[in-house]
Amino acid sequence: RSFTCGITDDGKGWCWGTDTAGRLGNGAALTTVQTTPSPIAGGHKWKQISAGGEFTCGIRTDNAAMCWGSDDDGELGNGATTGNQPEPVLVTGGHQWSKISAGDTHACGIRMDGVAMCWGSDSNGRLGNGATGGTNAPGIVTGSHSWSEIAAGNGHSCGVTTAGVGYCWGEAADGKLGNSTTTPDAQNPSPVSGGHTWRTISAANAHSCGTLTDNTAYCWGNDGPGALGNGANPSSSSPSLVQGGHSFLDVRTGLNNTCGVTTGNVLYCWGTDDYGSLGTAGWDQISPTIVLGGHSWTRSEGGGFMNCGIRTDGEALCWGKANGGGLGNATTGPDQEQPVLVGAAANACTLGTWAGNAAAEANYWTGVAFGNGLFVAVAEDGTNRVMTSPDGVTWTARATPGDSTWQAVTYGNGLFVAVSYTGTHQVMTSPDGINWTPQTGIAGQWMDVTYGNGLFVATAWSPEGTIMTSPNGVNWTAQTASIARKWYSVTYGNGLFVAVAYQSPDANNIMTSPNGINWTTRTSIVLGGDGWHDVAYGNGRFVAVAATDLTTSTDGINWTPGTLPGGTWGWYDVSYGNGVFVAVSYGTTNLTGRSTNGIDWTTSASGGSSDWASIAYGNGRFVAVASDNATRTMTATCPANCANPTQPAGTLIYNNDDRVLQWCDGTNWHAAGTPDPGGGTGGCSLPNGVGGDVIFTSADNIVQYCDGDQWRGVGYKDSCTTPGQTCDDGSIYAGLSPDGGVKMYTTPADEGLFSWNDSSTNWTDLAMQNCVVTSPGTQNSCQTGEDNTDLLVGLGTSPTPAPYVAARHCDALVAHGKDDWYLPAQDELNVLWANRMAIGGFDLSGSFPAGVYWSSSEFDNVSAMNQAFNAGAQNPDAKRFELSVRCVRK
Repeated sequence: RSFTCGITDDGKGWCWGTDTAGRLGNGAALTTVQTTPSPIAGGHKWKQISAGGEFTCGIRTDNAAMCWGSDDDGELGNGATTGNQPEPVLVTGGHQWSKISAGDTHACGIRMDGVAMCWGSDSNGRLGNGATGGTNAPGIVTGSHSWSEIAAGNGHSCGVTTAGVGYCWGEAADGKLGNSTTTPDAQNPSPVSGGHTWRTISAANAHSCGTLTDNTAYCWGNDGPGALGNGANPSSSSPSLVQGGHSFLDVRTGLNNTCGVTTGNVLYCWGTDDYGSLGTAGWDQISPTIVLGGHSWTRSEGGGFMNCGIRTDGEALCWGKANGGGLGNATTGPDQEQPVLVGAAANACTLGTWAGNAAAEANYWTGVAFGNGLFVAVAEDGTNRVMTSPDGVTWTARATPGDSTWQAVTYGNGLFVAVSYTGTHQVMTSPDGINWTPQTGIAGQWMDVTYGNGLFVATAWSPEGTIMTSPNGVNWTAQTASIARKWYSVTYGNGLFVAVAYQSPDANNIMTSPNGINWTTRTSIVLGGDGWHDVAYGNGRFVAVAATDLTTSTDGINWTPGTLPGGTWGWYDVSYGNGVFVAVSYGTTNLTGRSTNGIDWTTSASGGSSDWASIAYGNGRFVAVASDNATRTMTATCPANCANPTQPAGTLIYNNDDRVLQWCDGTNWHAAGTPDPGGGTGGCSLPNGVGGDVIFTSADNIVQYCDGDQWRGVGYKDSCTTPGQTCDDGSIYAGLSPDGGVKMYTTPADEGLFSWNDSSTNWTDLAMQNCVVTSPGTQNSCQTGEDNTDLLVGLGTSPTPAPYVAARHCDALVAHGKDDWYLPAQDELNVLWANRMAIGGFDLSGSFPAGVYWSSSEFDNVSAMNQAFNAGAQNPDAKRFELSVRCVRK
């Protein structure tokens, strides 16, 4: 599969890659290639999109399902085989959908009432309807189960019921049904062996995986090799535990590999590393291995020879095979062994102002790296020659073994490794950056170390031409360079180690190796009396810097000279992260350089007059260390931006497509008021205005926007800044929301006692249970009370209205001139509890039911979460109980 699709925070759908059969859905010619996101035609708002073989399906925010692309096997589900469809067409039947999954030539979905349906090719029984004939319209999966998860693979499908039972059906070869057999095929859902209680499930080509309610992960089927992640290479027809003891939020299967995000937002991949699709810059992996880049992740998605993920800041990244444009990084090559930003330069870090900071000790700091949530710096002098920081601002000194002059540090495979120029020890290692162990390396004056392809590789100043390698940072082997040079820096990228030399007399000052052992000399520009200081890799390009020179290469073999202006003494180190290269200088100029492509550079002032020796990226910021002066560290963050269009926090735009003013909070675009219904001739008064007009009301100190009917405030009045403070409209400022730090407001008093669900039956609201993320780009149901309330109010066709009393009360509330109130989610309710004394009006007795408050977060089909406002305990209770309610708005 050489295409990808996603949803931005505004609900718009995008696809990119090769448009075979119209699967990008943009209405364009069916053979085009889109190397950056292209909008899906129709102007629909989406809550889920799933990319299949040569077709794609999605669910709109009104719960209608649509598909587009190839219809050769009826996989579009529109009741016909009408040929390729380059724009979305409705799935027939008029059903309301909660989940959808596109497989190779079939699709499956779950209706809002928990019924599963499949359509398309029925080869091997993959539709699960008890027959073998394909269908071009949704058909019910047999068994009368109530489903919460579903996944369409290649020749099979899998699902999880609301009771947590896992089932698979279709082709049994390779054991991918997980029912302890490889024959026969199953035309009806067959229970996955083991008696586990499942939360999620994913189906691929020849294997399947899932997570249990205790966050452990299991896989079964063809190991292909390593796709099951069980630390060995045996295939298994029953669930096999994924090794490592990780706590997974979810796992997603690709063609021959698997990726999963842990509860700590770390992304691991395992299996076949074709085209770099594991993102680990190494070989095939038989157990989970950390994806490179130091990113914090919320989810991943498997593909063919590529994988993608979404960071906690909402940015999408992909890695693996670039041919066909499926990575979305504005190019069709080379392949990427590390995650690259979708949209590339458009989403690149704009880089804020550099701020200088004091080091933990006034040492001669020479190297810095990021890993495991921590910046680690090393020095060549001082009492404590390591310091660590979670943010690059506050540093803590750490003891090191011996008196070695540490030059460089790197992080790989769960280990920090540092090398020294002189001293008792050549190498030291640490799993956490805090506690260090000396190791015996090869004798030499070591200048740099990197990790890639399952190997640590270090380069030396002397003896010239010396290299050492280690698979674990402990046992080291001497290697020979292709030519005797002072090899000053080394990096790894795109399947290649690249080293650069200092003070080389000719053009033979770069060498490459695919494995760190066998090296080949490469030709670059001749430097006048100086040498290369550093080399880095990012977004498909190697960049090397010298005092006043720069050279770049897309393959490490053919190099092109470039220009990086400024620097009396010159440029000394370069790093890549978040879509940009950043370089620091060593000398009196105190400049930093920034480039999205490594070729075109802009410069800006550094954070202090220091000799900046090393720079690293991690956790949304660049951090540099220096060897002298009072300011020996500096930090520049990547400002939070909204995407599509990319703009910083505080930006106001008028969205012509949606006819509404929007403002950026640094992460998401928020609508200010309701959309302008007609535009142009609207009716706002005092003062008079038409839809789209923007004014500043000095009396209220707030920007306002005419939505065609009334003036709407954008942002917040300065009169209401402290939790508990009464705002001009009489509402109470409650505190910042947990889903982006947006201000929340509440009423001065409780609304009364209401049940969460007054139905005589146990309604199951599948999309909300256990804080799951309901769709790409959204927060989870423990944080977003607006989404929860909208979902609850909209659920149910019988009885009518839906029986969600507390949510319906807040949704219908008109108070303080506002009508956008909602029932707070679990984490939002906790903000009210934390500020309960300042806000006032709560029942703090702890007595049941008046002293206990409903949230809009569901626990399971019979219980929802609440909070006692005396001690703050949060617990699930039966939905029929009438508890206190306090509504909020943003």
